Amino acid sequence: MRKPMAKSKLTHKKTQLLNQNGSAIGSVIDILRGQLAQLEEEIKADKAGVKAYRAQLKLLHAKKHQAEKRLAANQDWAAQFDRDIGPFEKKCGWLVWPSAVVNRVPCWLTSMALCPQVPHTDA
Repeated sequence: MRKPMAKSKLTHKKTQLLNQNGSAIGSVIDILRGQLAQLEEEIKADKAGVKAYRAQLKLLHAKKHQAEKRLAANQDWAAQFDRDIGPFEKKCGWLVWPSAVVNRVPCWLTSMALCPQVPHTDA
């Protein structure tokens, strides 16, 4: 069997100490509630920032993908141009066509494919 608990005297000093401890605990709880509310607001702001960041990142990835596609297409075009025009350029690269002459070259001359550097013009 248990012994009955001894009744302790509740003195004025003990009452004051209990009140002080209760006030201190209440103050700590109020401070923690304020900090928690502040952290919750920061979390909301961070979530909005992350959402905006992800949207911007998605746009940048799309732009990067488009740029990579354009780069690949341009590289393919440049390689094809070098394959098609390279031999002609080696053959008649010594020809220099001043712009005054190029603008007056008749279409029958350019259609003969004498040199690919000469644009086709109707004269």
